Amino acid sequence: MPDCVYLSLGDTESKAKNKVLSTVQDKTESLFELYKSKNIPVIFELNKGNHFTEPVLRIAKGIKWILEQ
Repeated sequence: MPDCVYLSLGDTESKAKNKVLSTVQDKTESLFELYKSKNIPVIFELNKGNHFTEPVLRIAKGIKWILEQ
């Protein structure tokens, strides 16, 4: 199991016409609950846009959060 997990997703991902992509928010929320239930530090951020929206900022936020754990 990981030491900590940072989950970040765009709020438009679940609205995708692609059947696989449209399930990503539900799957991510399930992972969040799984790690939380195992007392693993975890955060899930739902961001505006899709995975192409401010990727550098989102990666930097994730790295910062992980380093602070």
